[in-house]
Amino acid sequence: MIHLFIFSSSFSIVFFNFEFFYYSISLNESQPMQKNRTWFPKFPVLK
Repeated sequence: MIHLFIFSSSFSIVFFNFEFFYYSISLNESQPMQKNRTWFPKFPVLK
């Protein structure tokens, strides 16, 4: 159980960083954020 918890929290942190990376890309390209974020709710993301 502890290994699963560690895996899930590191997985969430990775996708949080990836979402931040996508956010900076969308700011640089001046695109709406909604287009890049459509597939993110499938994953656990830290808020």
